[in-house]
Amino acid sequence: MPKEVEFPAAASFLMNALTARNALDTLKLPRGASLLVTGAAGAVGTHAVALAHSEGVRVVAIASAEDEAFLRAAGADDVIPRGDDAVERVRDAVPTGVDAVLDAAGLGREVAPAVRDKGTIITLRPGSDGSLERGIEPVFVNVRERVADHAAIARLGQQVASGLLALRVAAIYPAAEAAAAHRQLEEGGQRGRLILTFDGV
Repeated sequence: MPKEVEFPAAASFLMNALTARNALDTLKLPRGASLLVTGAAGAVGTHAVALAHSEGVRVVAIASAEDEAFLRAAGADDVIPRGDDAVERVRDAVPTGVDAVLDAAGLGREVAPAVRDKGTIITLRPGSDGSLERGIEPVFVNVRERVADHAAIARLGQQVASGLLALRVAAIYPAAEAAAAHRQLEEGGQRGRLILTFDGV
């Protein structure tokens, strides 16, 4: 738990940040490489943008236009508005195609045209699309493989404390109102995590 962080905010980041860390560690991108993050304003995407930028990777983010200022502050070099022409716009920004994608939005094959030949698409859900054209490789990563990686977890806590990783809490609900939290989650559109507190339970 990062110092000077309250419990609800501390509960908001770890699995998302560790998922981003796991994906980046799988990719092993060198400084100067390019990474496309889909769903960049979401819980995993936000951390991926910040971590990749801090390691010298050029970050291209796909997100809502209203999130551009936040994502640029987090480290995105290019912010591409969501939409039918998003992949085309990525190619405009990186004509040769990005080296890799962290597909937090689950776009799958739709995002493949944005990737260079023999690039990589990191998927966060099992059941990837199998082999793709031009030697592009989809790779599923599972954060559960890292849940006991105490060194990585401690480092993420330090990166929160340093301000590199932002904590975003959309709302806090008492545990007795969990159903209301689920309804809000299903409505979508929130920025940050919904937190249940168990005070008094």
